[in-house]
Amino acid sequence: MAVAIVTGAQGKSPATGPGAIDWLNPITQGLIYAAGDSFAPPGASSGSSFYSRTNGLLSNVAQSLGTQHGYFAADVPGVVGSPFGPALNFDGTRKAYTQSITGVANGLATDESCVVVCTFGSSTGSQHLFGFATIFSSSLADYGRGVGVEGGNLFAWGASALNGKKLTATLPPLNTPCVIAVRFAVDGAVYVNGQKVASGDMSHSYGYYLSTGCAVAAGESNELANFTGLVGPRRWWRRGLRDNELQALSINPQLIYRQQPRQSFPTIGAGPTFKSAWTVNANAVLQGSLAA
Repeated sequence: MAVAIVTGAQGKSPATGPGAIDWLNPITQGLIYAAGDSFAPPGASSGSSFYSRTNGLLSNVAQSLGTQHGYFAADVPGVVGSPFGPALNFDGTRKAYTQSITGVANGLATDESCVVVCTFGSSTGSQHLFGFATIFSSSLADYGRGVGVEGGNLFAWGASALNGKKLTATLPPLNTPCVIAVRFAVDGAVYVNGQKVASGDMSHSYGYYLSTGCAVAAGESNELANFTGLVGPRRWWRRGLRDNELQALSINPQLIYRQQPRQSFPTIGAGPTFKSAWTVNANAVLQGSLAA
């Protein structure tokens, strides 16, 4: 039985042009955050040294709320070139977060999913890449949901009170572009460049802020587990994407757009592990995900 085509959370009609999310595409159902694309308009400045939103790669094009920013303007990562286009440069001291999007629960929570394009610049320590992370000891898997680095591994978790709901996989090669897609659920899963690399229970959460590049701890000015590397397009869904959707999006994260911008699809000569993901046709995989 085919999945019905429905509008997104905002009930929008189809739109055209770069940056127009295709809300009639079932894959965008539940999408609440989409950022990191070079065609996104700059956010609005707060007019002070706090909450700088002027970096276009921090703008959330999925809804009016939720654009990320730093606690101080000096915290906002700079923009550099990368094999996947303009990217946020996290040097181990920068961070971005939003107070407008918080975790769904403290404990067992509804399913969610995320996709993020990045290069890892370091394999040491605990590093929060993207998601909801609140750390009270020394592990990313204290509370929240997200993806990052821990113990030299790719690390994903959906945990509360250190209950062990976490998954590990081999970290992609450093300084090599990769696309990561994760489902936070009892039947959780992690995909990298179209391949499933881990599965298991990641069904818990914690109600704190969505952040990129660090775990926002007890207050906005606090930070732990800073990320080192480049971060590009990233998305968050308030539903559990199916396996074929995760696979397709980890090949081509631009499937959410009605017109996929050509400038975001350079040929990437990063070797067989990446398989030039931006140029691979994910439509066959996606079509499989739309059949029940």
